[in-house]
Amino acid sequence: PFETAATGLMRGHGGLDDVPFHLAQFLKLLRLASPRMQDRILSLLPVRISNQYKTLMKFACMVVLLIHWVACGYCLVAQLEEHYSPGVVTWREARDEELGILTSLHADAPASVYFHAVEFSIFAMVLTYSRAAPTTLLEQLYAIGMLLIVGCVYTYAIGAVCGILATMDPASTEYRAKRDLIRT
Repeated sequence: PFETAATGLMRGHGGLDDVPFHLAQFLKLLRLASPRMQDRILSLLPVRISNQYKTLMKFACMVVLLIHWVACGYCLVAQLEEHYSPGVVTWREARDEELGILTSLHADAPASVYFHAVEFSIFAMVLTYSRAAPTTLLEQLYAIGMLLIVGCVYTYAIGAVCGILATMDPASTEYRAKRDLIRT
C-alpha cells in the first residue's frame, strides 16, 4: 500500500530498493500535519469558519492522517520482514490463512492489505488489536510503539474535543457560571 500510493511519484521501477525515496516522500507528507499548513489549507475555504470548528477539523484531519501513517508503517514493517527474512510468517500471511486466501493474486491485493492495516491502526487507537495482530518480534515492537503514541494522541484529541464542545456556546457557559455563583 505504501508503494502503491507512491506509484505515481516513484522514479525507477519501485520496490524496496527505493526506500530512501519513500522516506523523502513520507517527510514531505509530514509537513501537511503542521498547524501552520492546516491553517493555510483551511483559509482557502470560501466560508468563514469559527476557530472552534477549525480546531475540530484539525483534530479530525490529524486522526485520519495518523491512522493512515500507522497503517502504512505496519505494511512497511511486514514488507521489510518478508524481503529480508523470507520464511518468517508476518501478519499478512496470518491474515491470509485466517481468510482462506490461497491464490497469490488475492493475497497481495493492495486494497485488502491496506484495509487490514487500517483496521489495525484504528484498533490501536483504542488500545487493542484486531485480526491483523502482530506475529513477529519486529511487528510486536512496532505495535507497542504505535499503541503508546496513538493512544496518547487519541486521549489528547478526546480531551481537546470535549473542551471545545464545552465552550462552543458561550451564552450557556456564562449562564451556568452565574447559576453556580448564585448557589454558593
